[in-house]
Amino acid sequence: MDGTKISVDLATDLSGKATITAAQVVKALNENANQLVTATSYRGNNGAFAPTTNAARLTDGLKVGADLWNKDTKRWQAVGFQPAFAEGHEEAMEFAIGLIGLIKVAYNSTKDHQPPSLKARPGIS
Repeated sequence: MDGTKISVDLATDLSGKATITAAQVVKALNENANQLVTATSYRGNNGAFAPTTNAARLTDGLKVGADLWNKDTKRWQAVGFQPAFAEGHEEAMEFAIGLIGLIKVAYNSTKDHQPPSLKARPGIS
């Protein structure tokens, strides 16, 4: 490690093919660079991979919320529109009432043993 840069030298055979697994790299990063990163393998994959000589930016591929994490306080920052409590509460109750209505419809449909029917009459919309 050099500041915030992490170097990983992959073990290779005489032909230059990687002889180290992703799981071994994850273990080494977690043991030696744990103050900068927490490493995990992609979906638990521990298969061998080809070595690279280029620098690679370590990322989980997610961009959402990256700018909301305060590294100094180690807390998430609230940004954007934050309504007053009364307005936010009213919107939350409106949403909850809609959910309760949906639950009532689902509950009532379990009690209705008559199959649905539709009668179309010409000229009436």
